[in-house]
Amino acid sequence: MTSTPARGAQTRESLVRAGVDCLVDGGWAAVTHRRVAARAGINAGLVHYHLGGLPGLRTAIATEAVAPLAWVPEARAQNFDDWLAELASIVDDLGDHRREVILLMTTMIGALSYPEVREVVGQSLATVRAEVRRALDTYRPDASAAHLDQLAAAIVALLDGAVLAAAIADTLPTAPTPLAMLPALRAIAAL
Repeated sequence: MTSTPARGAQTRESLVRAGVDCLVDGGWAAVTHRRVAARAGINAGLVHYHLGGLPGLRTAIATEAVAPLAWVPEARAQNFDDWLAELASIVDDLGDHRREVILLMTTMIGALSYPEVREVVGQSLATVRAEVRRALDTYRPDASAAHLDQLAAAIVALLDGAVLAAAIADTLPTAPTPLAMLPALRAIAAL
């Protein structure tokens, strides 16, 4: 028999999974107590009990959605160009993860409307920028701190654009070229 805390964790996980599905299928407007609970096959009141209502549900969904942003590679490559190539390869693979990309972009759009989502997205992007900045510290020790901050911001902005492009790739007239990100990353890094 499953313990009460374990059942509670399972219920919470079911609600978050159902919320993610609702978000991917219909945007933030589809994330309601009733829809999420119905999709999870449980009572709508449990959304409030386990997650503190819609703000808590949105926070949990956003946390799940931004998890892929942790993919910035650590500075373990032999040199800066190899690190950029590793980063470009990860970005180029986004097309293989369409659902996650749509979830991430929808969550980022939700940050404009929901403060709890904005907080999660903001923290995640700050972490990504810090990871990029750490790599730049390793590979560009000669550059000033201000320059590296600007460079990290530019690289993260390019990554944001790449995620958006991956989300709408099926609407573009031509498919993106593999490793198309590498020349752009090299150009930014040369600044």
